[in-house]
Amino acid sequence: MILDINLPYAFGADILAEIRDRCPKAVIAIATADIVNAKKLTGKADHVLLKPISLAKLLKLAESVKGAP
Repeated sequence: MILDINLPYAFGADILAEIRDRCPKAVIAIATADIVNAKKLTGKADHVLLKPISLAKLLKLAESVKGAP
């Protein structure tokens, strides 16, 4: 799952925590342009993607988690 942290009506970190509670085995990548938020959430998400995100980065991420449960 790719989760944008800056959403119009919610804070992505709250959604991240909810997903972790409900689906602890989910592989979650957060997307943000804010380096401070990225550093705060690094240990809570499996991957951190800094915007702008290239197609090559997305493909590399998809390949790395392809076999994940």
